[in-house]
Amino acid sequence: MRFFKKAVAAFCLCTLLLTPSYATAPAASFQDVPADSPSYEAIQWLYQSGYTSGDGQGHFMPDSALTLRDSLYLLSAASGISLSELEAEVPQLEKSSPISTNGFYALLFQAYDVVPNIGETYILDSVSGYIFTLTELGTTAEDGQAVRGEYYMDSTANPTYTFPETPITRADAATAIYMAASGQLVQQAPEVYQYMNLHLDAGYGAGLADLFRYVDMIPDPILKQFDADGWVIVYGDVFLNEMSQARLADIRGLHTMATNTIYTKLPDVVCHEMGHWIYYVDDVNWILEDCYLKEKQAAIELIRPYAGSNKTEFFADVFSYFVRNHGDKTAMDIFASSMPSAYHLLLEMEQTGWLTPFDWDIPWPTTGW
Repeated sequence: MRFFKKAVAAFCLCTLLLTPSYATAPAASFQDVPADSPSYEAIQWLYQSGYTSGDGQGHFMPDSALTLRDSLYLLSAASGISLSELEAEVPQLEKSSPISTNGFYALLFQAYDVVPNIGETYILDSVSGYIFTLTELGTTAEDGQAVRGEYYMDSTANPTYTFPETPITRADAATAIYMAASGQLVQQAPEVYQYMNLHLDAGYGAGLADLFRYVDMIPDPILKQFDADGWVIVYGDVFLNEMSQARLADIRGLHTMATNTIYTKLPDVVCHEMGHWIYYVDDVNWILEDCYLKEKQAAIELIRPYAGSNKTEFFADVFSYFVRNHGDKTAMDIFASSMPSAYHLLLEMEQTGWLTPFDWDIPWPTTGW
């Protein structure tokens, strides 16, 4: 995909040569943008490059809505595109009005010559600031149910942007410009995306990078079998909020065999819900009773009180703990010492490829520990 003109590369080089280094920069250019702010680096870059001075009194007003007029001047200054060329894109709009996130990114794409590929969906992850390119991104209906075979605005035919119509903040706009200028704006979806049938509630792109990160912790054989069996992941809150209201509970994730769907409205919950899926696939129910009774208190102390609710939630939580901490020797040593039965059960499942149902006729454990 062609993202940027050569002029942008030249501009970035000039910026590196002419902009003061961060080593000599003040701790913060604006009183309302602390150094630990997610948008600090981007706003510093805009300020040091001479593209913004805030309100002239030491404030950037990061949470305020960006006006169309300010977005035109910022994008023109930062990208080098002429102001008149950008204004031609919005001839009838009131310049003093706030600009929507969707409208701002349309101008940003124009300014930095981001050329969408035919047949791909572009979704903004406002948490990471990335725009992910995805070929068939599933939709959900108004009730939050996955609509199999349907994709965002027929994304198999034309490029689609799934950006909010709400006004963009000055901080988010600064981050977007900075990422475009540094060549980080558009990201290909990670490889793990190919192993999951993902459906999103409308406007639920925020946190997509985190969702990919947690899904990537789940072993590949599980993800591939999950997809082969026709299961989908719905990332959003429409259906879960309805369930929460009906049950008077805060339901953050759900595994249901009625529709072969995992629902999650938080990125990390997907590991727990996948634990429910593998619980039934491997038929571990019969061997868990003793393990659960012996180690549920340890699970409550190590993981969370919910892990002691019942043996299915116990297994989902210990599976989630196992895959999320797999590379952390200290965490795994603590797990092995405090919950040896659960640890060795998961270790044996891993060694047999995760997808081997336990044989009721063979006494467990078989590892000899």
